Amino acid sequence: MSYPAAIKTSLSLLEATEIARFNYAPPPHRLLWCVGIPVPPPHLASAGFNFLFFAIWFGAAWGTFTWYSLLSPVGAPIMFAVTMAFLIGGAFGYGLALYYRHAASKYNLIAP
Repeated sequence: MSYPAAIKTSLSLLEATEIARFNYAPPPHRLLWCVGIPVPPPHLASAGFNFLFFAIWFGAAWGTFTWYSLLSPVGAPIMFAVTMAFLIGGAFGYGLALYYRHAASKYNLIAP
């Protein structure tokens, strides 16, 4: 895999910690790095960026899956699915933003 230079530097910093590779380089990030989009690893990104990033991709994936597999066959309104995807995505993004801030401070990757 060919990642941008800034990402390679960040990953080498994270490899020196006890954090598992799958944790500091999650699949959505690796996918974006492979296509050349240099999003920062989650431990080095801001809490706001992590919140938006994870809320958007998880909300979209969860909402699409739920709509096509559960809600559409029973005739649920589309706005219900959109609202639930927004709420679930927001909760997931908030949780991961808190988790990554905690892990980054644990390994002294950010200023306290």
